[in-house]
Parts: sequence; structure tokens; C-alpha cells
Amino acid sequence: MAVIRRHVLADREPSAWITLGRVTAAAARSAGLVLLYCLRFVLAAPQTARGLRRMVLDAAPLPALSKPPASEMTGPPRTKKAVLLALYRAHPEYGDRSTASRVAAELAPHAGLQPGTARSYLYAELNGRTP
Repeated sequence: MAVIRRHVLADREPSAWITLGRVTAAAARSAGLVLLYCLRFVLAAPQTARGLRRMVLDAAPLPALSKPPASEMTGPPRTKKAVLLALYRAHPEYGDRSTASRVAAELAPHAGLQPGTARSYLYAELNGRTP
């Protein structure tokens, strides 16, 4: 009876050895890759280390940054001061000395500056500006 059952069900009933064979093949492949990378590292250490570093960095990318204001995106890279002054010139309260301190505190984080530094830059802009 068991012989007939095995003959009929052979295609549908998986062998218990299939899983063990697949695990053994995967382990052998992994061991072979590790051995090859060790040999490659011995023969060309700097290039292999660079390649492994690039592989790790590509596998774990940084999250996307939020978009900067449009004024920061145009043209070549600029200094923090240039970014601050561009933002200040586009601000509705540009040129009003009584609000310069508040505007400096508002715009400083967008330019990557401390509020005090931004305030100094804005006052210098106001002093150098011709009426």
C-alpha cells in the first residue's frame, strides 16, 4: 500500500531532504563568496575596501532632504551670508531698520546662521545701502 501511495503522490509530496539541500547550497555559496572577497582583499585591499564601502552606502541611503527655498536652488553654491542677503532682499520688510532684528531671527535658520550673526549682516546691508 505504501509503495503505491509513494508512486501516486511522488510529484506532489516534497522530500524532507530538499530543504536541507537548499540550505546547504546557500551556505556553500555564501562561504565561497566570503572566501573570494577575503582573497580579493589580500590582493587589492584599497580597491576592495572602497567597493565594500560604496556597496554599504548604496544599500543604506540617507533620507531625502526637504527642498530649500527657491532662492537657494538657483546658480552656483553661495555663502551663508549671500543666501541670507538674498532672502532679506526678497522679504516684504526689506530696508525697515525697526524690524531688521526680528527678520534676522526669522531668516537665520534658512541660511544656516545664528540670529546674532544674521542681525550683523542685515545691519551692515542697511548701513551700506544708498537711499
